[in-house]
Amino acid sequence: MKKFWTFALTITLLLGLTAGSGGSADAASGSNWPEREVRLIVPYKEGGGSHKTALMIKAAADANKLMSKPFIVVCMPNAATLEGQEEVLNASPDGYALLVHHNAMINNYALGKQKFSYDDFAMIGQLYSTPLAIGVRADSPWKTLDELVADIKAKPGTYSWTWAGLGGNTHFASYVFYEAAGIAGTDIIPSITKGDGDSLVSLVGGHSNIAIAQTNAFPEYVASGKVRMLGHSGKGDITVGGQTVKSWTDQGYKGTYNLRCFVFAPKETPEATLAAIRGVIEKVVATQEFQKAMLADGFTPEWLPTQAALEAFKKEGDSAKHIASLMKTTKK
Repeated sequence: MKKFWTFALTITLLLGLTAGSGGSADAASGSNWPEREVRLIVPYKEGGGSHKTALMIKAAADANKLMSKPFIVVCMPNAATLEGQEEVLNASPDGYALLVHHNAMINNYALGKQKFSYDDFAMIGQLYSTPLAIGVRADSPWKTLDELVADIKAKPGTYSWTWAGLGGNTHFASYVFYEAAGIAGTDIIPSITKGDGDSLVSLVGGHSNIAIAQTNAFPEYVASGKVRMLGHSGKGDITVGGQTVKSWTDQGYKGTYNLRCFVFAPKETPEATLAAIRGVIEKVVATQEFQKAMLADGFTPEWLPTQAALEAFKKEGDSAKHIASLMKTTKK
């Protein structure tokens, strides 16, 4: 009997050591992520859309206790988004530095402003997609896109068109519409602002004739009767500020542009760690808190897992290359 218990004890100790070794291997492979705070890197300044999105991720994760350790939101806006992107690009591939970013990555790559793109990171998934919209002052003569396009073509170089930032999403979306409508970049007078809010202020203040912006910039101006929206870059009808707005495509202008926001990790992050991160972010997007917050800001929460997100981003990237070539042939 003594030999039996000695044998049993030996087996138990061996099993314990094996289990301990297995636990260490799992930790090394990343299955115990997160074991410390996780930085969400935003390549823009505080208060912008990307910063708000990262804060929503943190709030939803905290409220639903999805993480054993918290997300920490860090804004790194220098060098035209390059600082924040490079922070994650060069970070240790352990899942503790993640990038929250959107189409500007592929737009800047297409314009030659940065040397890396989405395939230099590990894709986690898509958080949301949202169209951009064209608006005019409510007292303008244009009630439809057809009327606007006809007037621009009849009087080239007369009307100012405002967007936020050279090479930004609204700049690219403008050229998507120009091509669909048969408008040349030189047919309009560019009026460039620092943000969508500024673009709407410029429009309402009479400093520009036409504005293109994210849909969440429009509600108060549409609801107050100051702005009329003529169309958006997505698909189907949307309602903004009480106005139902048709897509460009449904009005005969075949071109779409979706602003998509994603989460990225460093390229060589182990698959087990990526799976753990993916599981948390997918749950975040599904939470009531995240859904409500995004919809309130005019965004459509839309989780796409890694492969579907890559396919969507590649499609946008191919379009960005084409639009960038059009921009390079237009001096304005």
